Amino acid sequence: MTPRTQAEVARRTYNPRAATYEDSWHAAYSPVFIGLLPLRPGNRVLSLCCGTGLDAFAAAAAIGPRGHVVGIDVSEAMLEVARAKRTASGDEVVKLICHDATDLGSLTGEEAALVQPGGFDVVVCSNALFMFEDPVAVVRH
Repeated sequence: MTPRTQAEVARRTYNPRAATYEDSWHAAYSPVFIGLLPLRPGNRVLSLCCGTGLDAFAAAAAIGPRGHVVGIDVSEAMLEVARAKRTASGDEVVKLICHDATDLGSLTGEEAALVQPGGFDVVVCSNALFMFEDPVAVVRH
């Protein structure tokens, strides 16, 4: 069966790679990328297509315990890796949500409360914009 939506393509692509994703160049790239951002202690960061949390945890280290990071991804397998890292580290700054980054308006309840319009100082989407049919619309949203 051929995937029809961007979310289906992402799941099909990344679920099988989750266990070994950080064995690639991504693990070295994320701290450098996050280091280029003007993050400050206490910032609120939204990490779209956060995968295994490489950017999210690097951002959390930069903003400290008074900030917060919300990571969004459609790949449950990638988020399982991120959740295991969060549990192992005792991190309370990073929150993770399994959802389509192109449709944040459909979040409900506690998850919707985490992703309020205008609720972030910085939004990152590293190495994933190419997957969106309309990346400008995703960033604008």
